[in-house]
Amino acid sequence: MIFPRSLQNALSEYEIMPITESNYETVFDVYDTNQSYFLLTEGKPITLSGVLQSILSVPKGVSPNNKYCLGLQKKQSATADVIKSTTADANTITHETANSEPKMIAYLEFYTSLPSPECIWLSLLLVHVKHQGKSIGGEIVKALIKAARATRHKEIRLGIVANHLKGVSFWKKMGFVEIDRATTTQRDVTLEIIIFKLNLDF
Repeated sequence: MIFPRSLQNALSEYEIMPITESNYETVFDVYDTNQSYFLLTEGKPITLSGVLQSILSVPKGVSPNNKYCLGLQKKQSATADVIKSTTADANTITHETANSEPKMIAYLEFYTSLPSPECIWLSLLLVHVKHQGKSIGGEIVKALIKAARATRHKEIRLGIVANHLKGVSFWKKMGFVEIDRATTTQRDVTLEIIIFKLNLDF
C-alpha cells in the first residue's frame, strides 16, 4: 500500500505495526494510560473489548480498506542489560535490567478518502503517558502531513471535543484551523465537537 510506505519513510525512527483483530492487545497500554481522554469523550474508561470495537468499527458507507490502525514504537527499543562492575570487588559483576519502557509508545488511526477522495480523516492519535511531552505527537502529525502530500491528498481533517483544551491547543499549534462545529451525544451527555482542517500545499 502506497500510503503506509510513505508514512514509514517519514517516520524512519519508528517501527510501524498494523493493528488488527489478532494483535490489538499490543496497544491497550497506550489506550489505558490515556483514560482521562476517554472519560472526557465517552464518559467511561476504555476497556480491552472497547479497543477491539474501536479498531473494527467503520462509519456507515466507508470501506474497511480505507481505515488504518497503526501502532508505533522506537526502533531498537528492546530493553538492554546494563552491566556494572563494583569498585569494592573488581571480580564482582552485577547485571541490572534498565527501567522497562513501554514497547508501544503511540497509536495512530485515520481514514483515506473521507469525507472526500482527496481528504484524510484523522480519527485518533494517542501517545503513551510515559512519552508525552517529548514532541512525539508533533513528529507523528508532521510525518502524516508529509505522507499525505506524497500521496497527493489535499487536506487533513479531524474532530475534537471542544472542552479538551489541551487537544484543541495542540491542533492549532500544528496549523489546523476550525471550519465547523457539531454535537454528539455520549451516555446522555451532549458534547460539542470542533472540526479542524489543514490544507496541504504541494
